[in-house]
Amino acid sequence: MLRWFGDIWNQAGFGKPAEPRPRSGRWPRVEQNAFIRDGFRCRACGRHQSKVKIVGHHARPYHLFPDEELDLNNVLTMCQPMGGGCHLRLGHLGADGSCRWVNWNPNVVADAAKELKSK
Repeated sequence: MLRWFGDIWNQAGFGKPAEPRPRSGRWPRVEQNAFIRDGFRCRACGRHQSKVKIVGHHARPYHLFPDEELDLNNVLTMCQPMGGGCHLRLGHLGADGSCRWVNWNPNVVADAAKELKSK
């Protein structure tokens, strides 16, 4: 019972995943393909990798949706400068407004597009 509650709690974004799983060895290629597709720019602010560190962000986290880990349609390029940038602020926005790595934003794709449009 406790294990079940812990899994639900974690899936809701309130804690770390119960059993973190390592990334696939094919993840670097998928991430690189996302960078190429997105022109090496953050999909939220448009900054280029020559100006800021970029990372591949899973719209639906791979620890909760393992079948989508290598799905290019589930990955978007986001900036991650010191302090978090768009990756932390939009990708890991909690329902309570907090920005923590354990949170995930189910609307990240739409939120990123909206922010880019407002620039």
